Amino acid sequence: MAEKDHKLVNEASNLVGNMDQMLAKHHGFIRHYGTDIPEVTNWKWSGNLKNKY
Repeated sequence: MAEKDHKLVNEASNLVGNMDQMLAKHHGFIRHYGTDIPEVTNWKWSGNLKNKY
């Protein structure tokens, strides 16, 4: 496997691991408190999507 491909695989693996951890955190929080985690509840759109398309 080329070095660039190896790096991409590692980055993707790290991202998947981080997202799995966040989903587990979110699941536990919802079960305990009955609401979304603050990162979800307080999330706001940023930027202007009209200018991006």
